[in-house]
Amino acid sequence: MERDFEKDKSLSKYHIDTASEQQAFIYHYWSEELTIAKDKLEARKDKLDLLLAQTELKYRAMDKLPGDMKATEGAIKVFVSTDEEVVKAKEKVRNSRREVNTLQSAVTSLEHKKYQIDNLTKLYLGNYFTIPAGGSKQDASTKDINKKLNKKGAN
Repeated sequence: MERDFEKDKSLSKYHIDTASEQQAFIYHYWSEELTIAKDKLEARKDKLDLLLAQTELKYRAMDKLPGDMKATEGAIKVFVSTDEEVVKAKEKVRNSRREVNTLQSAVTSLEHKKYQIDNLTKLYLGNYFTIPAGGSKQDASTKDINKKLNKKGAN
C-alpha cells in the first residue's frame, strides 16, 4: 500500500480526534518502511564489499594491468575504484543511504506530530480555541449580557 507522506504529516486543529486515532498506524507504516530501507542498505553494502574483494582479486591475478601498467598497490586501488560495476554498486549504496536518511527524517517528523497532537488536545481542553471572532476572550455571562443589551437597543 502506497501512502502520501505530505498528507500523513499534516495536522489540523479541527481534526485532532482523527489525527490521534490514526497516528499509531501512520507511525508504524513509516517506521516499517524505514526498517525495510535499512535492510536494503545493509544488503547493498554487503554486495559492494563482496564486489570490491572480487574485483581486487581479479586485478591482482593479472600479470599486467590494462594499459601495460605494473600491478602496484596504488594502481590496483585505482582500477578497483574506477571499475564500472564498483561505481554502479557504490551509487546504489548512496541511493539507499539517502532513502534511509529521508525515512528517518519522516519518522522523526511523525514523533513531532505526536507532540503536536498532545499540545493541541491540551489547548482544546483548556478552551483555547473558544475565542470569539471579535478577537477578545469573553466568558458566557458577558456574551449573555451583550445579547440582552443588543435586544433592548433594537426595541
